[in-house]
Amino acid sequence: MFAGLVLAAGEGRRMGGPKALLRVDGAPLALLHAQRFLEAGCAEVVVVTRPEVVPALPALPPGAQVLAVRTRSQAESLAAGLRATAANRLLITPVDLLPPSEATLRVLMDALQRFGAASPRVADRGGHPVAIHRRWLSTFERPVPELTLHEALRAMGAHRARIDVDDRRVLGDFDRPDALLDPEV
Repeated sequence: MFAGLVLAAGEGRRMGGPKALLRVDGAPLALLHAQRFLEAGCAEVVVVTRPEVVPALPALPPGAQVLAVRTRSQAESLAAGLRATAANRLLITPVDLLPPSEATLRVLMDALQRFGAASPRVADRGGHPVAIHRRWLSTFERPVPELTLHEALRAMGAHRARIDVDDRRVLGDFDRPDALLDPEV
């Protein structure tokens, strides 16, 4: 079973507000990611966000839930998300990019038949989301993770596949309000 984790608990200081609520085509990014993960075949999705964001989020589709937590880092948000699901295979994304295509997600998910993790790449630039077997995230099960997800993936060596995709949405990183005006996708 696949679960999706949408990491959206940051304060969004440089953006001027929570990135989970950034609107694209009239919908908040957190909702768009949850919908796309479900469309791609995730049995459940956990959107990890700050408590004050929850009242402003629209209802999520069946199979998706909001986990309201205060965390100090993306690693702590990941740890909270892992505690909210028992799934053995995960799709993990930060909220600050456009949702990749369903085809991109399926390619990443399929790669877990041969690898411990898979991440997308466009023109030698790595991106998100990451598909990963839970066993590779054991360090995040502790209350204070010792590694970032990026470091954990790098430590996997040949157990991690970098999958070339033609989907520039995997490269997003919206840190400033003007990034949404021209996200280069």
